[in-house]
Amino acid sequence: MNHGMEVELAAEVMGATLVGGIKPAGNIRGVVIDSRKAEPGALFAALPGEHTDGHDWVDAAFRAGAVAALVTRELPGNLHPLLVVPDTQDALWTLAAWWRVQRDPQVVAITGSVGKTSVKEMVAAICAKTASTLATTGNYNNELGVPLTLLRLEPAHQFAVIEIGMRGAGQITPLVRVARPNVAVITNIGISHIELLGSQEAIARAKAEVFSTLTDAGTAVIPRDTPFYDLLLSLVPREAKFITFSGNGDNRADVVLAGGGDALIVRGERFELAPQAVGAHVATNAACAVASALALGLDIRQAVQAVNEWQGAEGRMHIRRVAQHDITVLDDCYNAGKESMLSALATLKAWRGAVRRVAVLGDMRELGPFTAEAHRSVGAAVKGADVELLFVVGEFSGYTVEGARLAGYEGAILEFDAAADAVDQVGAQLQQGDVVLVKGSRAVGLEVIVEAIAGQRSTYHG
Repeated sequence: MNHGMEVELAAEVMGATLVGGIKPAGNIRGVVIDSRKAEPGALFAALPGEHTDGHDWVDAAFRAGAVAALVTRELPGNLHPLLVVPDTQDALWTLAAWWRVQRDPQVVAITGSVGKTSVKEMVAAICAKTASTLATTGNYNNELGVPLTLLRLEPAHQFAVIEIGMRGAGQITPLVRVARPNVAVITNIGISHIELLGSQEAIARAKAEVFSTLTDAGTAVIPRDTPFYDLLLSLVPREAKFITFSGNGDNRADVVLAGGGDALIVRGERFELAPQAVGAHVATNAACAVASALALGLDIRQAVQAVNEWQGAEGRMHIRRVAQHDITVLDDCYNAGKESMLSALATLKAWRGAVRRVAVLGDMRELGPFTAEAHRSVGAAVKGADVELLFVVGEFSGYTVEGARLAGYEGAILEFDAAADAVDQVGAQLQQGDVVLVKGSRAVGLEVIVEAIAGQRSTYHG
């Protein structure tokens, strides 16, 4: 919003009542939901929170230079411009949807069980080679993050790459009604959030909501390898186009990962794939990202080059080298589901030059009745990943141990209830030349283990 939007126009778009005795001190140049991030030109949206109510921070936002506040009630003694609406979140959605139409970039919406962030960043890197591109930052992929991202659109942006997360059915639909994607992407169908949805088919249907607003000018990007391929295809609006990708060498797909992962075949033409980012899923994510580039009509050679140059997503599989102890840490504490756990173990197995492979695995959350099975599967995979020493952390660690032992794993296993309990033992057991995978759901808090191993003297290569 570098040229800004008049406060009166914003009120009109949102159907808000404009109150307050002081004339707006300029146009709205951005929207914030945290008063600490307010600066001159900001519209502060007061949202009800679990622990605090945004209405309590309206004065602070105005002191920081906000030109107006979006609220659900008038505030006693306030003279600054207030935009009063029945629901601040709904109003933000309305404003973001209108702003998206005014700016009219090519919008790519990306969802899926794993790989969303990596694919989003790859697609953004591809688009940025052609024109100015806006992309979701951090984990701004929810009912607030999506509209706030769209409200950052500038006239120069020709592309917007929007990550869309979900926890349940019906959550993606309102967000794609705001984002109106030209290209809608599903990276894959896993079992994350199965606790809330009950089955993988239900997850597939919920993810496919990303296709719901596609028109005859829109394109769906679909994984060919999922057993739910036919279901996903049936949920693409009849008038829209679709493009497919395969990480498993399925030649029916438009973009196929081939040659043991070192090439992409795009509609018959071969492109060398040599990504700098690490991780077993990188090549499959690259196939998805290049399929998205194909859907946008971009130059494929340039797209593959962008993917090869990409360094890796923040917070995912960072490589930390502890030089003085010759220890390498594969830091993947950000999130964990069965698929990403198996992928991380595959990356550990493939790591060249490891004297020993060590795994520190935390619980995977939100798996409901699939919890035991998923943890046993991960435990079983430890045997195949050539892990010599296994630490397990969390309330479900017994299932992981069970899976490992049933699969014939004979290495040492140390079990802990909490990450803090494991810190000293992990530090004491590590040796020169070890490569250590640290991975678990965010709630387990395995970062304390990574920090303890790496100390303050590590260097990031990520």
